[in-house]
Amino acid sequence: MAAKVFESIGKLGLGLAVAGGVVNSALYNVDAGHRAVIFDRFPRGAGRGGG
Repeated sequence: MAAKVFESIGKLGLGLAVAGGVVNSALYNVDAGHRAVIFDRFPRGAGRGGG
């Protein structure tokens, strides 16, 4: 019983870690007075804006 609980907690933790990594890679900070260069990491296919 306890092993099943810890297994589900481990899966939840792994999922949260992956989601946090994705969110962290999508965020960026720009200091005041500086410009940011934004590039598209995920190229769009034909029919969705080209690129």
